[in-house]
Amino acid sequence: MKTFVTFLGKGREDPKTGYREATYKFPDGSTKTTAFFGLALSEYIKPDQIVILGTKSSQRGF
Repeated sequence: MKTFVTFLGKGREDPKTGYREATYKFPDGSTKTTAFFGLALSEYIKPDQIVILGTKSSQRGF
């Protein structure tokens, strides 16, 4: 079983998400544009489960 662990904090760049979008390119040539790198990486590696750890401030505003 593959478990993916990612972290989420609170950015200030974008009023909605807190993060600005970026485009990530993976070794197979695929790309993903998102404000959350953990989301892009999890879609690429396709784990069996995802664990998201967040800071206290990341829980506000969602």
